[in-house]
Amino acid sequence: MYLEHDDQKFTIMGVQFRNQEEYRATMNAIISNMYEGFEPTKEDVQDARRFYDEGPISAQEMLARIRTSTNRKAE
Repeated sequence: MYLEHDDQKFTIMGVQFRNQEEYRATMNAIISNMYEGFEPTKEDVQDARRFYDEGPISAQEMLARIRTSTNRKAE
């Protein structure tokens, strides 16, 4: 299990984080979920990064994103 990241640049899968605190919190959350079988995509990391700027998203928006992601994987 490996997650592409750069501790010096604060990037995960190429997604830049503003500071070490946001970077570490996101890394820890993603890695914890990877132990449960989660396979993150760059879009997942971008969504996590967006949380710091826009705040949490609604359940409806989360379901819409999951449906879109599932449809992309099926193609």
